[in-house]
This record gives sequence, structure tokens and C-alpha cells, in this order.
Amino acid sequence: MTIDFKTPMTSYELLAIILAAVAIIIPIVQWLWKKWITKPKLNHLITGRAFLFINRSGSYMQIEGVYDAQNKPILIRKISLKLIRKKDDKALNLAWSIFVSPINQQFVGNFASTTEMAHPFRIEQNSMIPAFTEFSDLFNSSGRTFLPYYESLMEEASKLISKGYNFDQALDEYMKADTYEKALSALQKELFWEIGKYMAILQVDYDHKITNFIYEFEINVETSDLLSHNVKETLIAPLKDLYKVPYSFKSVQVELRDTAK
Repeated sequence: MTIDFKTPMTSYELLAIILAAVAIIIPIVQWLWKKWITKPKLNHLITGRAFLFINRSGSYMQIEGVYDAQNKPILIRKISLKLIRKKDDKALNLAWSIFVSPINQQFVGNFASTTEMAHPFRIEQNSMIPAFTEFSDLFNSSGRTFLPYYESLMEEASKLISKGYNFDQALDEYMKADTYEKALSALQKELFWEIGKYMAILQVDYDHKITNFIYEFEINVETSDLLSHNVKETLIAPLKDLYKVPYSFKSVQVELRDTAK
């Protein structure tokens, strides 16, 4: 095609060239805007439920929620949780340990949730993924502190079963023992959960930046009683193991509230 630059363009030809240029420029501008100007945005949407735990590894927590990636894909590298007990400002720092499946599966007639070790994960642009996350002390400092007491409880349980006691007889003697009282005192010192209000700061490390989501919850008398039951259940676990008696830990649920609302 030969273009004669000596011949003036008609208004229609000029308009066609301008429209063609605009059609080329718009995608380039959009790409540049998305690449260099638009920033990824991460939202964390909670179900409003959280679970509190206590065992020989100390106090830990599970939060139910969904992560929402806006504008760009997001790579979540790490999640941590800082809990603050408001009445005395005591803090407990936890790290993600496992993901709990939000869907129960059937195993040998019973329904249970599957779990997997926590790991970095990617969320595609403008999509959501559930992440019901359990947070615990990855260094197991409470567990190491309590281990000598737990080993003493195991020795006490072994002595009782060797005497030919049935479970109820053994349990009565077990809970009267000095070993049990010392272990109870030690585990109660590791118990972070007390009646009162708490702040939960969820810290998410993604795409080389850190953002915090702040929530609140409260432990009332009823919840405290359930936790106390679980403390005792932890202590008698060595005896139940020897007598093949099932555990009876209680589910301890609290209402998690978003402070931004």
C-alpha cells in the first residue's frame, strides 16, 4: 500500500487513525496501570467462630476465616497471631501450625476434619480461599516446661495399674497423689485463658508486606469451666491411655468480633 503524504487526509481518515491509535494505547495503559500502579489488597473475612485449646503443649487457638485477594494474585508467606489479655496486657505469641479442613469427612463411621501442616499459599486475583488455621507455639516452650510433670503422671499411672485397680479406683488414687497436684499447679501456670476480654491480632506476611487484622473475643464463666475441664482431662490422659478409656475433651468456642465493624 502506497501512502501519498502530499495528499491531505480526509477527516474520516484522520478519525480512523486516531481511533486505531487509541485502540492500541488503551491496552498498554491498562497493562502499565495494573503492573505498576494497582496494588494488591488482601481481606480476611471471619465466620465469627474461634476455638480455644489447652493441653500439655500449652494454650493455643483456631480461627475460622476466608482470605480474599483483590486486584492481583497474592502469595501469603506466613501468618502469626498475637493474643492480648486486656485485664493485665499479658501477651501470647503464636504461629500458624496446621490448616483444618472446613469440610468434615467420614472415617469408619465417624465424621472428622482433615488437617495439613501450614505452608505458604497463593490466592488468584479476585478470588477467595478458606483457611481455618490453628495457631500454636512452634517452639513448644510450654510443652517442654510441663514435660517432667507429665512424665511423673505417667509413672504414677503405671504404679496404679500394676496394683490391679479398676479405672475408677485408680482415678481416685491418682487425683489424690502429690504428683497430680504438682502437675495441676504447673499446667494452670501455663494456662493463658482466664475470664475476661481479649484482643487477637492476626498478622499476615504477603508479597513482602505485612498487614494486621484485629479482632476481639471474651471468655465468660461457662467457657472458663469448659477450659478447666480440659485442663483436668489433660492431666488424667496418661491414666486413660493405660486403661484404654476414651478422652472427653470439650469443644470450647468463642465469638470472634471484627473491631473494624
